[in-house]
Amino acid sequence: MKNYFSMFMLVCFMAHMAMANPNPRLREILAKNNNFGIDFKQMHELISIKNQLEQYKKTNVKPTDEQMEKLLQSVNTIIKDNPLMKPFSGKIQQQIEKLKQSSN
Repeated sequence: MKNYFSMFMLVCFMAHMAMANPNPRLREILAKNNNFGIDFKQMHELISIKNQLEQYKKTNVKPTDEQMEKLLQSVNTIIKDNPLMKPFSGKIQQQIEKLKQSSN
């Protein structure tokens, strides 16, 4: 199981690097030619959400309810659009819920 997660994280990193690349043509090629069934744009968005959550934890800044709802809605949309990302999205969803409960 650990090997599958490692492979998934490698793919996540590749997706993140592909979307961070300044060359739009290369981004387009990488996004279209992956055999994993993962949308790199959505993966990049998930990584950005995860980084935001980590930033909230590090700075002890409590996000507003509106910000939390926006993050949760983004994750739910990604899960609905691509069920293959549910394992990774589910963890982020749980982190958002925990942060939401702790702020109340």
